[in-house]
Amino acid sequence: MIKLHSSAHKIDTIFVVALFTVFAATAFLVVLIGAKQYQKTADNMNYNYEVRTAASYITEKIRQNDSSCDICVTTLSGVDALAISTVENEKNYTTYIYYYEGWLRELFVSESAVFSLDAGQKIVEVSDFSAAFAGTDLLEITFTGTDGTSYPVYLAIHSSRKEDL
Repeated sequence: MIKLHSSAHKIDTIFVVALFTVFAATAFLVVLIGAKQYQKTADNMNYNYEVRTAASYITEKIRQNDSSCDICVTTLSGVDALAISTVENEKNYTTYIYYYEGWLRELFVSESAVFSLDAGQKIVEVSDFSAAFAGTDLLEITFTGTDGTSYPVYLAIHSSRKEDL
């Protein structure tokens, strides 16, 4: 009788299986490395969104209203707030920017309005926010991103400034 399977064929089969195993393991490692890199990129994008959105929003709001408004730092129910007072149609209005329940918020109200802190429009998720005048015309705004890092923003104020309330 003639053997149909020789030992050379067994070695060829083992070599093919070993080569496939090495290929599969390498492909798996590449997928793991790619997933880790994707997660890192997504985290960086989220961080950049929080930091840049908060800093740009506050900077733009101050610059929009810096020529004709009163800007002050105040406290609303124990929460630091940036207050931008304007007069429209002979009525006094105030825009408050403050931190409440994990969000940087904005609230635009008339001077006589009664409101609660949760009435503000959510802007961006942050961990903390504070505002203070660091000099006569220099406003220091510090917010803490969800990563726990504090980011100060300094803005020169050109309009009139009310004393801190």
